Amino acid sequence: MIQQIPKKQLMDFWPFFEGNKMRNSLAFSLSLSHVKGFTDDLENPDVVMFLCQPGHVTCYLAGNSKAENLKEFLEKIPEKAWISIPSQEWELSLKTQWTYFGYSPRTELSAKNLSLQSIKRLLISLPEGFQMKRVDIEVAKQVLSQNFSDHFVWAINYFGSPERFVEEGVGFCIQEGEKIVCIAMGYTTSVPITQSCEIDIATHTDYRGRGFATLASAKVIEYFLEKGIEPHWDAANPLSVKLAEKLGYTDPEPHKFYYWLKSPWTISKLKEAFDPQFEKGLENVSSVKSEIGSVMSKGLTKKGKKSLLSRLTGTRGIFELILTEINRVLETKIVAESDIPQFKEYGEKVKQQLDTLDQLKNDHF
Repeated sequence: MIQQIPKKQLMDFWPFFEGNKMRNSLAFSLSLSHVKGFTDDLENPDVVMFLCQPGHVTCYLAGNSKAENLKEFLEKIPEKAWISIPSQEWELSLKTQWTYFGYSPRTELSAKNLSLQSIKRLLISLPEGFQMKRVDIEVAKQVLSQNFSDHFVWAINYFGSPERFVEEGVGFCIQEGEKIVCIAMGYTTSVPITQSCEIDIATHTDYRGRGFATLASAKVIEYFLEKGIEPHWDAANPLSVKLAEKLGYTDPEPHKFYYWLKSPWTISKLKEAFDPQFEKGLENVSSVKSEIGSVMSKGLTKKGKKSLLSRLTGTRGIFELILTEINRVLETKIVAESDIPQFKEYGEKVKQQLDTLDQLKNDHF
């Protein structure tokens, strides 16, 4: 029979999660007292499970993946919750429990080769009309009022208030006038537990591919390196991996976040999730084509060429992310069988846009 771990004893079970790729995120939740722990035995545990709330539930499992009472633990994990596990044995075990068992890829990168000198070289001047600003309470409140980035809105609410968000984190944002276009944050709550902090970055969709993420991230990393704190980077997508490597992170190591569903993915769910991004990508392709056409007669300057190439790369990233998700749900067989042809058709539409962008790059750059 499983039992809840008393709050004051949660840190006694921390050693069970030391090999977990997402331990910085878990430490972050522990420091904010947003964790419920469960085990089968407080003295000699066979399985330990931490559930992080509020908001989107994240579950961390450790111990014996073949425990007889494992199903009792899994019954506490809600549908669509993120699940972090330490080994392939755990993956194989969980696959036997749920019919529709999917995953989202992550990539952990090493900060061991980060160079403060190299980071400082990345801190170039911003274009005219833009400014870099330390994230303060005013900026945090702007994030909420402008609804800038679902992730950062969630983060502020997770801390409980804009004031605590700023108190427990260090960040820099880039603004055009009063509009926030990019934010990078590092949260110091996990430092006493892991001696490192997690880096979070988000750029407004209209401003991607223009180097703002590099500037904001470099500024945050500079701050933590000067304080002797390791800025940890766990990438959610290939664009994040590329940015991390540009900043000096090395040794990318893939891992996964898992989830289970009561029913399979459908084409309507796919469209709901990705049609807005797909339409935005189409707008960007049209805009890049138009701009190339208008400037080709005058000749592309080095600066103009770099700007267009950045936008083209950012737009390609949008379609790459959609295609990656389509391929993943097909691979894990969590698609309704009747919808498989439509999923493949949607994927072909995405591939056509990727081919168009590659042709533009080959022809003009």
